[in-house]
Amino acid sequence: MGSAIDLPPEPGQQEDFTAYLTTLRAGQKRERNLMKIPDRHGL
Repeated sequence: MGSAIDLPPEPGQQEDFTAYLTTLRAGQKRERNLMKIPDRHGL
């Protein structure tokens, strides 16, 4: 996941990815370790 995060987003993809992460966070509140990965990368 580290190398994929380093790539610049295509136009419009950042908003889609942010929405995806928001949905993922809501559904995975108990999976704190999973959510630490995007947090470490500032997402």
